[in-house]
Amino acid sequence: MFTSLDEDVVNQEKITFGDNSKGKVKGLGKVAISNDNSITNVLYVQSLSFNLLSVGQLCVLIQEERRNSDQGG
Repeated sequence: MFTSLDEDVVNQEKITFGDNSKGKVKGLGKVAISNDNSITNVLYVQSLSFNLLSVGQLCVLIQEERRNSDQGG
């Protein structure tokens, strides 16, 4: 679920799925995955009836959290 969504900041009008069908990008936002962590630059595609998660973004988030905890912050 989006914690913030900007429907005016859309640089990419359509995305292409694996079957070559297209989906219209309706916004760009932020999704909370826990109380302390969120993923930014999440595209809102209206035609999707489910959520897709970028494994790459999740890995970066985990690395940042580990780095912060190693530094005591």
